[in-house]
Amino acid sequence: MTANSRYREKLGHYVALALAISILLLSVVFLIVANLPSVEGELIAQKGVLDLSHVDLNEKTTIELNGEWQFFPNRFIGSYDEDLAGVEYVTVPSPWDLSSDKSGEARGFGTYRLLVKVNESRFYSVKTGTIRFSADIVLNGEKVASLGEPSSHAESYVPESKFLTGLIHSHGEEIEILIQVANFDYKQGGILTPILFGTSANIERLVNRERAFELLVTASFILISLFFTSLYFSRSRSKALLYFSLGSLSMGIYTATMNNQNLALLFEYGLRERSIIQTTTMLSTSIFFLLFIRYFFKGMVNRKICLALSIFQSALLLGLVSVFLLSEGFPAVDILQLLVVISVALSLGYSTFTLLKAMKKGARSINYILVVAAGLIAYWVNMIAKILFNLKLTYYSDLILLFVMIGMALLIGNRLHLEYVDATELTDERLEKEFRYFFSQISPHFFYNTLNTIIGLSYEEPEKTREALNYLAVYFRGKMDLHLQKGLIPLEDEIEMAMAYLEIEKMRYGERLNLVYDIDESLRANIPPLTLQPIAENAVRHGVVPKGTPGTVKITVKKAEKAGVMIAISDDGEGMTTQKMHEIMKGESERLGLQNILKKINLMPNGSVQLISKPGQGLTVEIRVGGTDE
Repeated sequence: MTANSRYREKLGHYVALALAISILLLSVVFLIVANLPSVEGELIAQKGVLDLSHVDLNEKTTIELNGEWQFFPNRFIGSYDEDLAGVEYVTVPSPWDLSSDKSGEARGFGTYRLLVKVNESRFYSVKTGTIRFSADIVLNGEKVASLGEPSSHAESYVPESKFLTGLIHSHGEEIEILIQVANFDYKQGGILTPILFGTSANIERLVNRERAFELLVTASFILISLFFTSLYFSRSRSKALLYFSLGSLSMGIYTATMNNQNLALLFEYGLRERSIIQTTTMLSTSIFFLLFIRYFFKGMVNRKICLALSIFQSALLLGLVSVFLLSEGFPAVDILQLLVVISVALSLGYSTFTLLKAMKKGARSINYILVVAAGLIAYWVNMIAKILFNLKLTYYSDLILLFVMIGMALLIGNRLHLEYVDATELTDERLEKEFRYFFSQISPHFFYNTLNTIIGLSYEEPEKTREALNYLAVYFRGKMDLHLQKGLIPLEDEIEMAMAYLEIEKMRYGERLNLVYDIDESLRANIPPLTLQPIAENAVRHGVVPKGTPGTVKITVKKAEKAGVMIAISDDGEGMTTQKMHEIMKGESERLGLQNILKKINLMPNGSVQLISKPGQGLTVEIRVGGTDE
């Protein structure tokens, strides 16, 4: 490695470390800022009244209706109800307490009331956040939006979870906001996140911006999924790529059910259906991401732990979906949420541990691993803070999640690039290995036997002697020219070297080895060096020679059925069992030569390798690569 390369590598480490630290610090800062208590001078409701008569609502985009609201526990009141007996003042947003002894009872119903003073008559809107678990929004006596069906009885209320927007035209300088809420399912009820107020135009712009951002996040996940799905089918068929693609798709669907729920733009669904979709996609994302880690970081994961976590989450997924589908009422949300959170936390916790382990061991693409691990940690710090402490999250948490997935995509891309370089470019280190392999093959037996054959021919057949020397020169030239080949080489050069090798072996074995060539010389393609000759050598040594009787090796080059070029090297030797072929294709065989060729070709666009064989019927190695113009 040159001094310049070492400098770039060191600089990359520092940049990745700085980026990882920034992600962690910013996640904490945004979390704290989003949940700072109100300071003096902010617009805060007092005793059920918020005075905005001195505020220019055109300049101030939206206002959070935070502060003291009137609250009527276990009672639905109408607009401008004169009987205000039993009124309480509660802080909004916060979970309600419907008990008389403040024991924290969350199941029941009640009404929130706030009077907003404005300075002109015009169209105004309110936008809700999280309200558990049903509500009617009433503005100046007119019901403008509904969340499920609130009721004073659990049997007749219908839960739902979504953001609402209500529009009203104020004909005076006061707007009465009534929010009738009921909750009979969740451990926390009431208004849990701020209610936003502003002109109808400003609220509409806010909703459009939020939807656009959420659509961008969802579309990004789906595009990542489609890209890696195409990569999986067109190139390596790697399980890691497949699971990452499926995980990205699940995450895209999950994000479409959050906040403004863009999925509802496609079709209507209730809280039960939303819960099924979210539970399924959240657990599926966790399972697929865990499986991606298992296959991407082979040798660094404990297979038993991965298997146990996958089985646990799969069983939980099936169990929860069955509960939703078979139960008549709405299942206990808090218990289900706790189970899902625990399982996902265990899975992503182990995934993060594996990333840190890979980083510690100096795995390739360490800079990407560091940034992705930092993003995962930051995201789960935000999620745990929301779940345990009911803290408000900003869209930074969504950005972190998107950043993690993009980081993983870049990590995969970088790893594939490095593997492609390994497979197609002869670096100094790999060149040295190739030469060691080359000399180990020609010395002493191959070179000695070849020279003996040539010496024997020289006494009686000088023409064949010159032919043999020519083949040997072609073979050696192909081997010795490796240092000039820094990438893919023309197919005809590889075929020439493979044919030279076979002709040399033909002179050695005589009638025991028959050669057949069916080559379309008009086809052009590029191929990694040292691809065909090792296959031809394998056909002779492991196919024909052990047979003990005359055998045939055939090289076929023709146009593939759909596109590209098909190269086949076949023999009629002993063949191979299905299990042995399966081991080679999965990289579990001791025949490293074939495994290296599989790896090289599978990394090429539209490249593939197929083994065709039955015991006693020979072996055919079919290679498909993309063609090039002449």
